Amino acid sequence: MSKEYLNINECPYCKSDEGYFFRSSYRGKYQERYNFNGEVDKEMGDIHDHAIYKQGKIAYCKNCGKKLFKVNNSSEFYNDIENKRLNEI
Repeated sequence: MSKEYLNINECPYCKSDEGYFFRSSYRGKYQERYNFNGEVDKEMGDIHDHAIYKQGKIAYCKNCGKKLFKVNNSSEFYNDIENKRLNEI
């Protein structure tokens, strides 16, 4: 897998250093609970427990929106990025 994301510090198109984003998705169901006085139940901390998250595979520039790189393995990507961040501290 190409790890070009470890060496990118700016967008090669617009030269912005703002960063990048993924078009990711999530879905799920939850119980929307209310008290009889119409207030939302404060015990809704489980709202994301059964949600399904799917990270996008393509990173886009936050500034110009152009494609920057593709990620094939999300777990490896997150580990690599965290290690890069820790090594820069």
